[in-house]
This record gives sequence, C-alpha cells and structure tokens, in this order.
Amino acid sequence: MALRLGRDHAGLSAGLGARRVRRARAAGIRGRLRSVAPPLRGHPLPFRTGGQLRGVDLEPQLSQLSRDLPSGPGWVYEPKWDGFRALLADLPERGTRLLSRRGNELGPHYPELLALGPRLRPGAVLDGEIVAFVEGGLDFGALQYRLSMRDRKAWEAAATRPVSFVAFDVLQLAGDDLTARPFSERRRMLEDLVARLGAQPLLHVTPQTDDRELALRWLRGHLSAGIEGVVAKRALDRYRPGERAWVKVKGERTVDAVVCGYIGSLAQPRLVLGLFSADGDLYGFGSTYPLREREAGPLRTIEPLGRKSQRPIMHRWQSESFEGWTELPPQLVVEVAVTHVDHGRLRHGAHFRRWRFDREARSCTGEQLLGGGAGDE
Repeated sequence: MALRLGRDHAGLSAGLGARRVRRARAAGIRGRLRSVAPPLRGHPLPFRTGGQLRGVDLEPQLSQLSRDLPSGPGWVYEPKWDGFRALLADLPERGTRLLSRRGNELGPHYPELLALGPRLRPGAVLDGEIVAFVEGGLDFGALQYRLSMRDRKAWEAAATRPVSFVAFDVLQLAGDDLTARPFSERRRMLEDLVARLGAQPLLHVTPQTDDRELALRWLRGHLSAGIEGVVAKRALDRYRPGERAWVKVKGERTVDAVVCGYIGSLAQPRLVLGLFSADGDLYGFGSTYPLREREAGPLRTIEPLGRKSQRPIMHRWQSESFEGWTELPPQLVVEVAVTHVDHGRLRHGAHFRRWRFDREARSCTGEQLLGGGAGDE
C-alpha cells in the first residue's frame, strides 16, 4: 500500500469524517478549557530584554522540566500555554512595548496587543504568553506566521485573526518593582489590574489552582484544552530572575501508529509513522527520535519493500528530503508518545514507548489525533 506524504495532510482530516471534524472545531477553545480548567479571568473565555526597565531586572524566571508535579502545601499550578513568552509593558517615557524572551520587539508583528497599553496602569509590566486562539484549540503555526508580517499586513491579519496575551505575573506597577513580593500577592495585584480594565477580548489572566488533582486532570486533557502542560509555582516565592525555580511538566499522550519504514540504519533507526484514514488510505504524520538498537529488533523481521524511497517525510512542520528511508509493508504497530499535533502532523519527533504486537495495523486510525490517543484503546 502506498504511503501518502504531503504538506497539508488534507486527506487525513477528510478521512476522519467531515462531520466529526466540524463538531470538534465548533466546540471552541472556551468549551474545551471549561472541561478541564477554570475559565480564563478577564474576558470570558526564557525571555531576556537585554537591560532594565525603570530599575527592574528583566532576566526571566525560568522553569525546570520534571516528570512529576510537586505536591505539598504552598504549591499552585497553572497551564503552560502553547505560545510565545513575552513582556507587555507600558512605560511613561517609552510607550507600550511587547518584548520577546530574547528582548526582540514583537509589537510590529502583533500591533493589536500594543493597543492594550493605554488601558494598563502607567509603568505596568506584565509577564505572560502570546497565543492564537482558534476554534477548537490554539494555532501555534498562525502565531509563528505572523512574525513574517509588519505594518499594514500585520494590522490586516489582526483584524481577521487577532492574537491574545495571557498574563501570569506582574513585575511592575506604576514603576514600582514588585519582584520581591510573594507570588500570591503579585497574583492578586494582577487580577485586580485586569478586573479594573473590564472585559478585554485580547487580555486574560491564566487559570490557577492549588488543587494538584485538578492540575493532573489538566495534564491528561492537555491536548483538547490547548495547553502544553502544567507549571508549578510556590505561592510565597519572590520572582527569581534567571533561576529555574518553577517546575514544568509537559503533557504527553500516546498514539498507536503504523510503522511505514525507517530512516537511517537499524543501529539507530527513526521510525516513519502513519495512520489510516476512514477511506483506507495510509498517511504519514511524522517520525520518531532514534531508537536504541535493542528496541529496533522487530524491524529485522520485516522484508523491506525494495529500494530506498526519496519521497519527502513530514517532520517538524516541513517536508524534509532525507538521503533515503527504507519503506516497509504496513504490518508493525508501535506506541509512541507525542506532544504537539498540528494539522495532522507532529511538530516534534515522537518518543518510542513499546511495540504493539496485539494490534492490527488497520485499526490505527487518525481518530486518535482527535481523541485521547492509544490510552483509550
């Protein structure tokens, strides 16, 4: 069976059934958030600036990656959004600025967020995430695409598909440095600031909970909620510039995929992954990180289809032409862990978990990308 590989993977979405796709999209990001997280406040619903703003050290506080959420008194939990970390600052002598984690000016690309500046208190500096809400989730690709636009084109894009700023901290108010104050106090000040502004469609305060069980539910529902994972923070901590004092746990889901072939040698192969659509076509949607040789044993039991293919493989959002990948008949099934799925393909490589000799290849369909993954099987 021929493996279909292309840039848009429209066939995979079509094969899932147009009615189900429309229904999933129509649910919208707000409904999905309500199912796993408290509503965003406000409207219903690592950055380095290269200097200081009115004496506040703006080297960012960072997070360390962990497999487990910390527990115990004093911890609070917030969603980790799939967007760009940024500062939104209104400075009396410098106007409104939107700065990336590396100090780059983002305002020309997202001018709709600069328009929030006059409504903030003078001297306010907010730490947060720029995100692109769309029907059914978040669209990081659309957010990234906006970086190629400036001036008139940026405003035209803002008129049809504006981005939003989800704030999770306030570092300055009226020019006063707040970083030495406890996070719980800064959080209350942030909520009060946004509440005084009234409903702002483009400005939100991120949800927060001290309930670890709820945070774990956010993790389990991270894909449908439109988040990357969960960040744990100590409520009594000051803001610690440059320190990895937060704890980040990435959401993970598993997918049972058809092994369509492999890239490289059998010593450290990267598996080419596919899923069947409802009409029986096999579509490639990504590849794995390299397997260890002992994990790749089952590949030796399958006779390759023939010469190495030069057809492009969807990986990391682009069509990459490798020197050659070995095609296999669609017989083996593998369980892989994935994070981001964008328009039917993987943004990053998948992690090998185990071989699924108990599953038929044709039972591995693209519906897994809409639902809870292999864990529901």
